Amino acid sequence: MTARRRGAWSTPERIRLRALFPRTPLVRLARLLNRSEATVLRCALELFAGEPRTGPFSADEDALLRTAWTVHDPEIVATVLRRPTAELQARVRELRAEQRCGPWNAADDRELRACHGSLPDELVALRLGRSTDDIRERAHSLRLGKDKAALRGPEPVAMPRWTSDDLQRLRQLYPDHDNLSVARALGRSVQSVTSKATRLGLTKSLAALREMGRRNVAARLRRDGD
Repeated sequence: MTARRRGAWSTPERIRLRALFPRTPLVRLARLLNRSEATVLRCALELFAGEPRTGPFSADEDALLRTAWTVHDPEIVATVLRRPTAELQARVRELRAEQRCGPWNAADDRELRACHGSLPDELVALRLGRSTDDIRERAHSLRLGKDKAALRGPEPVAMPRWTSDDLQRLRQLYPDHDNLSVARALGRSVQSVTSKATRLGLTKSLAALREMGRRNVAARLRRDGD
């Protein structure tokens, strides 16, 4: 078995990660890049970090959202698109209502073949911008089937074991930072951070809760003002 790569990421590695991350599950990316899942997540979040975006969604953002939403946790997608999670959730609801119809082209069929086996029909429909009935009819005509994992529903991505150093940093960071910031610092998913913090009985400080509430209100006001 080949040892995992360690150390600094090369420019070609970063370019490949940026291209693949929005549409590729973390566990598969780790195998492709021969890196640990925690390292891949940490590097990806650094690559997509930047100033928050505001205003209407561009066509490129919508395309990225349709794909990434079917692969990663909402909080991770929020980092990729640099928008609040609640804003993305609202946009996803709008995109689900914007369904295309009509003939399928070669690109549609390629995308359907690529994701149909591993995703529930509802997520495939979001990704392709079509109704679930349209997805099912086309998949039937192409004789596409579902993987057993897709039929069972999405499963959480396995994260590395928590070390004593990880737990110490979690206890230090969790009370005064939002969960996404903690996840980025530890190279873990938000779900993993939330679950472990709950088991340890950790809580947010009053100052952190006030700050998160302030940001949520500000984000909502920006959306309402658009």
